[in-house]
Amino acid sequence: MLEIEMYPAIKKYFEELGFLVRSEVRDIDVIAQKEDLLIGIEMKNNLSISLLTQGALRQKTCDLVYLAVPKPKRIVKNKTFKNLMYLLKRLELGLLYIDVTKAEAIEVMEPTFY
Repeated sequence: MLEIEMYPAIKKYFEELGFLVRSEVRDIDVIAQKEDLLIGIEMKNNLSISLLTQGALRQKTCDLVYLAVPKPKRIVKNKTFKNLMYLLKRLELGLLYIDVTKAEAIEVMEPTFY
């Protein structure tokens, strides 16, 4: 799956929340802006160290950062999943699952301050 295929779902999700959405702004895949709030969204085909690093780097310029990956066929909430959620929470990163077939974004974790 190409990152460009995930963009319409992300755009729709944030526009419904009242954000102005743009893609490929400087080095950031997607930017959502509403008043003084700037959200950066980084997209990849899977969660990886590279994506976590990109997300952490985006925190320098964005108020909040989400990582967006394709929705897995099966979501297993096992120890590995819980550990991943803990890591994202510690890094203050949000997570979106993108369902390309339905063109929808599902917020798995909101980026919050740890």
